[in-house]
Amino acid sequence: SALSNLKPYIEALQSDVATLDADITKLKAALQELEIQRDTASHYLHLHKGLVCRFHDLPTEILCQIFLYCLPNSDYEGSYDLFSKKRAHDGRRAPWDLTAVCRRWRDVGLSMPRLW
Repeated sequence: SALSNLKPYIEALQSDVATLDADITKLKAALQELEIQRDTASHYLHLHKGLVCRFHDLPTEILCQIFLYCLPNSDYEGSYDLFSKKRAHDGRRAPWDLTAVCRRWRDVGLSMPRLW
């Protein structure tokens, strides 16, 4: 009869639906894990981008003031020896160390007679 012919077809479709449901569950779990990884990467990207951008966005005048704070025994008001013995740096090397950071810092440092 027609009904007996449909029974195997319906059972096959039910099996297909169950398999697809299982696949969907696995994919949802994988998607959730990928979203967590993306959120974590996005968080670290935001943190690191903020570090880079802030330094590049500093006005030259502010960068000059920071450089002057790095000089040992500076007569600059409020000076702080960034390269103290605690950090195992020779304070006399401050200008050299600062100008070795990047091209912009080199240009700024070389344009500052007070740094040398």
